[in-house]
Amino acid sequence: MNAGVPQPPAQQRPVPQPPAGVPAGVPSAALPTATPTVDQAKVATDRAAVLAAEQAIAQARSNLDAATLRAPIAGTVGTIGFTAGTAATPNAAITVVGGGAAEVTVPVPLTNRPQVQLGQEVRVNAPGSLTADPGTITEISPLPVSATASTPSYNVTVLVADPGPGLASGGRADTGIVVGRVADAVTVPVSAVTRVATGTGTVRVLDGTGVRDATVATGLVGGGLVEITGGLTAGQRVVLADGAQPLPTTQLRNLRGGQSGSGQNGSGQQTPSAQPS
Repeated sequence: MNAGVPQPPAQQRPVPQPPAGVPAGVPSAALPTATPTVDQAKVATDRAAVLAAEQAIAQARSNLDAATLRAPIAGTVGTIGFTAGTAATPNAAITVVGGGAAEVTVPVPLTNRPQVQLGQEVRVNAPGSLTADPGTITEISPLPVSATASTPSYNVTVLVADPGPGLASGGRADTGIVVGRVADAVTVPVSAVTRVATGTGTVRVLDGTGVRDATVATGLVGGGLVEITGGLTAGQRVVLADGAQPLPTTQLRNLRGGQSGSGQNGSGQQTPSAQPS
């Protein structure tokens, strides 16, 4: 140490003091720490809010999936049961006409049931269609539709192999079952025949200037025509029913009239002749 050279003053640091009430010499690690307070009610509220948010997300995802309608089959939209801007009813639906065969259920009355057989040809007319779709009877129910009905009917299943677009699922159609065929038959319009019994009827025949009643034997009926198996020959002229007159009753048996000169009857309808089919 050189004499006469001044030295810097020594630095003094404050000595930390223990907290009040804590004895000197106790290490800081041994000092007690404060315990935080948890609000259990707030925790429960927060958990409920999280659960509600998760449910809202799940509902939003479900709504997104339901926003797109997916048809179960490939096909053409036949009908739409919804209107934009209005509330839909529970039964409203969109009808999709798929490809392939279609089945039509036809109720057949008991009186016609004996004429219906498996494999018979059926003509199915869909609404708005100008042509009939051919079908075939594939099933006949052995039980009536209703056991309590006064006039029971039996469901007949018709298979249409190549249906048109108008034959949609759940729709309605007109059907005609072909129960028989005949060639070179003599036929007259249905309105020309007054039914007497099964297979028997009467017609009014124009002979010269007079009209006479003739008893005829009838066969198949279809397409507005009746097959005449006896009592008439092709070319004879018959009188049609007058649509302007009331139906015949036990007191008023026949009110049909006609004119042979003009070829018209009293209702303005033609007076046709019996024709072979």
